[in-house]
Amino acid sequence: MRRLLLAVPLLIPLCAQAQTTAANPVEPFSYGVRVGTAKNPLIAALSSVVPSAQAGSTQAAMPVEMFSYGRRVGTQSNPIYVNLGNALDGYLPLTGGNTTGPLNGYQFISLKGSSASGATTTLSTDGSSAISEDTCLVVPLKGVTEFDINAAGVSSNGTDAVMNRFSGTAAYRSDGVLQLNNSTASNNYPGFGSPGTWSIALSSDSSSGCLVVKATAGGTGSWSWRANIHYENLVP
Repeated sequence: MRRLLLAVPLLIPLCAQAQTTAANPVEPFSYGVRVGTAKNPLIAALSSVVPSAQAGSTQAAMPVEMFSYGRRVGTQSNPIYVNLGNALDGYLPLTGGNTTGPLNGYQFISLKGSSASGATTTLSTDGSSAISEDTCLVVPLKGVTEFDINAAGVSSNGTDAVMNRFSGTAAYRSDGVLQLNNSTASNNYPGFGSPGTWSIALSSDSSSGCLVVKATAGGTGSWSWRANIHYENLVP
């Protein structure tokens, strides 16, 4: 019996730790200042997040469980949540992948493609080379979009590579014409290895409102292409 009593105190801290420590904590700040103190911050646990589409009729969509001073607000069986609705759908891809939705006004899209040596390909989100509203960066009608594009290609021979950078704005006019303010490369980087005659060009497609990135390289081997675009819709 004495041995059993001595063992009980060792079990209590383990239980308390499991019940009061937040998993995947996110610490909030207000006006750049931590809410709480360094030793006793106010944090939110994202461990209980449920996708909005999976939330039941009585279940909070995208709940975030609150912790204060390292302890759960409420009880383990009846915690208190902050319901963020669809907010986490746009900014925290819990299963991995790219973030979606604007962050401080800016958004991100990635294009890809492949080609044989000497051939030209159009980069798209799905790598199909098809240009449509679903596979490109679309400038809204009567809108203006600011963009920064970093594009690169690498040959399967392991020695040849090329890259270019574009920065500018695009305006989709009310008459249906997509006009680029800057369609030339802002940085003309030299190729690596022996890529032969190559180009990464930016153009527009007025019928779809798409910015179009096309790539060509010589040299040898097959080429893999990627263009990452950071952009902001200034108007509307």
